[in-house]
Amino acid sequence: MRYARRVQLKRVLGCATPWTCWPAVQRRLARSGTLILTYHGVARDVADSYVTRQSVDASVFDAQLAWLSRYYRFLRLGDLVGALEGRTLLPERGVVLTFDDGLGNVLRCALPILRKHGVPATVFVCSDCVGRGPLWTDEVALLIMGAPIQELASPLNDGRRYHLRSVAARERAAQAITGSMKRLDPLARAEGVRRLRHACRPSGREVDVVPECHDLLTWDDVRALADAGIEIGSHGRTHTVLSALRRDDAREEIVRSKETIERELGRPCTLFSYPNGTRRDFGPEHQQILSEAGYRAAVTQIVGVNGHRSPLTELRRVNVARVAGLGYFQAAIGRAGW
Repeated sequence: MRYARRVQLKRVLGCATPWTCWPAVQRRLARSGTLILTYHGVARDVADSYVTRQSVDASVFDAQLAWLSRYYRFLRLGDLVGALEGRTLLPERGVVLTFDDGLGNVLRCALPILRKHGVPATVFVCSDCVGRGPLWTDEVALLIMGAPIQELASPLNDGRRYHLRSVAARERAAQAITGSMKRLDPLARAEGVRRLRHACRPSGREVDVVPECHDLLTWDDVRALADAGIEIGSHGRTHTVLSALRRDDAREEIVRSKETIERELGRPCTLFSYPNGTRRDFGPEHQQILSEAGYRAAVTQIVGVNGHRSPLTELRRVNVARVAGLGYFQAAIGRAGW
């Protein structure tokens, strides 16, 4: 479904969610456990499009935190892990904010809003991508959405061809190619991205990056976040799905990213976010590697809330989409608790 149509549907569904049902949702969440939200970025005055889909509008983010403050108790992810380990009591209606990928706007746009509301957060960075421009997933989307061509041969040499004659067709192509590339090893993926650049930039013109949405944190930025009290965790080295790698390569993604972050920050890195994070993207062998490497916990993209029976290396989250208004946001939280 075209991105704009999905957004419109979400807004309609959100507006249809009555405020009067919220007390029942609260009671259910109080019994269920603690909510962890997944954000990627926060941006100001950026057009709502497929290539900016990862960054929530700043005014919307501000409103979400104001609303959450009325019903929830904000926790650090590390404090939630401590409670799940039995060190402290698990509070009712707890909520944790996390940011994946390490976008630069987390420091420049999200942090001031977090401070305004007194909200802690955890940022997961891809250690080999820090300070290196758009994440490869964003570059694929930017290349395909802006390519001055009407047809694209797959950069993965799989024989597929993609029509690019409409915005919806370009979105489908970007989703399909990104999905396939997520399951490649870093070297094969880098070659695929190189071929895609060549195919989508026949004139040699650079891709039109939206700095507010696609610039990545530098190590100085990451240190500034850590000094501001933001927890820093690992999102792997290269944003590669672990289950697509050989065990030794998966270990490299998990262990080396931890070592790099600890070396750059001079403090422990004990939290991990699985790239992509669905059930098919990691397994028991990766959870074992995480534990052996010294990680305390890992978060997924499996929807749900967390309680004392939640495996520490399989914590559930709710992804926050880039949509206007609070209705869909409230509905997403409500669904997670049922």
